[in-house]
Amino acid sequence: MSAMTWTIILVVGMAAAGVAVAAIVSTIFQGGRSGLIGLGVLFGLAGGAGGWWLDQHSLQPGLAFQAKAKAADASPDVVALKRYYPDEYAAMQRSLAAAKDDHTGAAGALYLIRLQVRSVITRQFPLGADKQLVALMTLQRDEAKALAAKNPAYCTEYFNGGRLSFDPGEVLPADLLQRDAAVAGDLLQQTAMAPAKNAAGAEQRDLSYASRFKLYEQNTVRDAVIGKAQSQFSTDDQKSINLMVRRKASLRDQPALAALMCKYKTALLEENLKLPEPQAAMVYRMNQGFFF
Repeated sequence: MSAMTWTIILVVGMAAAGVAVAAIVSTIFQGGRSGLIGLGVLFGLAGGAGGWWLDQHSLQPGLAFQAKAKAADASPDVVALKRYYPDEYAAMQRSLAAAKDDHTGAAGALYLIRLQVRSVITRQFPLGADKQLVALMTLQRDEAKALAAKNPAYCTEYFNGGRLSFDPGEVLPADLLQRDAAVAGDLLQQTAMAPAKNAAGAEQRDLSYASRFKLYEQNTVRDAVIGKAQSQFSTDDQKSINLMVRRKASLRDQPALAALMCKYKTALLEENLKLPEPQAAMVYRMNQGFFF
């Protein structure tokens, strides 16, 4: 049953109940035909309004939350989480159970699911194979563009990891949401089953001369990507970018800065994706995933 159908049934049902109550009251107090009509209209409107309020503020959000939480178990990212990271999956289920009565709707459930999946990916991505990381970068670039086209603030909100002011299911195209779950699930499985060993760009504790020289070469490639991305912006914008690049603060109330940061990070991904796959993955590891 769709949310709209449920709303109509509830409102009409409450309105009918109001009319029935009006009939009983009119009979008890002998209000006559005109009184019955007046009370019927009054109680019917009141019942319908009450049904709509109840639906919007309690029943419908709760049902939407439960439906999203239940459907998530079939999503590739949650399937991988359940199979390879049972402790994190259990923590996600506890969060969903604790929040089921908060009336946050589908967006609230999706936020809690993404929060747990994201936390594991943030931890695991240095172990990601080149192919999986390039797929993740490509996805993030496409999502950033889609979100920025709707509202630049959405882009920074979505990738900063905080609670969202919008429902990604209503903003992002369905194919991107499906890719998001598939790419995340693939990365979670790969890093659990076959984590990349001594991956280029991942933090190393080896302080030998050879290791330090290798790190120097990696930094040179990374700095060239950053330089090419920043060269697309004015001097003033570059100053703002360098100031904000390490911050995780919400830019919801600063639309111009939110747009700038989204555009910069998209440019960074675009430049990085021009590199051969091994180098692109290396730079991504060094930059801690850009959007993480």
